[in-house]
Amino acid sequence: MAVQQKNKGSIIIRDLLSHLLVTPDENGKLMNDVEIADKIVGQLIAGYDTASTTITFILKYLAEHPHFYDEVFKEQMEIAKSKEPGQSLNWRNIQQMRYTWHVACEAMRLAPPAPLAFKEAFNRLHFCGFYYSKSMEDMLECALNSQKSCILPKSREI
Repeated sequence: MAVQQKNKGSIIIRDLLSHLLVTPDENGKLMNDVEIADKIVGQLIAGYDTASTTITFILKYLAEHPHFYDEVFKEQMEIAKSKEPGQSLNWRNIQQMRYTWHVACEAMRLAPPAPLAFKEAFNRLHFCGFYYSKSMEDMLECALNSQKSCILPKSREI
C-alpha cells in the first residue's frame, strides 16, 4: 500500500503520486489533476533524458580517449571475472567501479545532463569577475561554469 495510516491523523507516504495527492502548498491548497499530471510527466522526462544524455556522453568520451576506455574495460573485466556465470552485480561490485565512476563524473562535468541551474546568493560575493548582492538570483549554465579557468584552472582538459 502506497499510503499507510500510522496513527490517527498521520500518514506515511511511500510514493510520488501519494505525495502529490495529499501534500498541500504553502497556502493549504491541494494540486488539481492537471498539476499532478504535469509533475509526474516532468519527473518521467527528467529521469529519462538525464540518464540517456549521461550515457551518451560517457560513450562519446570513451570513444575519443582510448586510454580511458581501456582502463574502464579492465576494471569491468576484473569485476566480471569475480562473478559466477549469470550472477548479478551487487553493491560491493558497484563500489569497486572507482575508475568508471570518475569517468562518469568527468563526463557529467564536461556535458552536464541538466545544463541550467538557478542559484540565490545568501551573502554578498565575488565570483569570476561578477559581484552578487545578497538575495540576487542567477541562472548558471553548468557546462560553461565547469569549464571556466577561474573555477578550474585546467578545466578544458580531460
